[in-house]
Amino acid sequence: MRSYLLDLSGFATCLCLAVACNKSSSPAQNMVVGTWEIRSVATDSNHNNIADSNEMWNGFYLANNLTTFSANGTGYTGAYLGGTIPFVWALAQNSTYINILYSGTSRVQDLRILTINSATLILKDTANQNYLGGPLIETYVKH
Repeated sequence: MRSYLLDLSGFATCLCLAVACNKSSSPAQNMVVGTWEIRSVATDSNHNNIADSNEMWNGFYLANNLTTFSANGTGYTGAYLGGTIPFVWALAQNSTYINILYSGTSRVQDLRILTINSATLILKDTANQNYLGGPLIETYVKH
């Protein structure tokens, strides 16, 4: 009986590993994966989910700020920070949000995906809306 239980537990372990190894990426995850360059930042003070011209941050943090999302759920960013910071990421809420946990912190950033296609990624960050006068809308292009 003991041998049977060991064989059964070994089979269950192998099955779990096989399922985990064969986990496929979602279409939305495949769209996110890659390196993105920030092109514009705006404070969405009227909450219309559009970066209106009067809400744009002109030239702010736009030089060489890249964010990379890897298929294995890791990444790094230089946006706003002047250096690179590693993070882990996952899609959430039916692939309508990107959740990011920055390395060495307990800070989780929830970014709503407003637009995603092969060339453009537009995210809405509501974390600092009281401080900044509204949520941020960040527009990225594929690098």
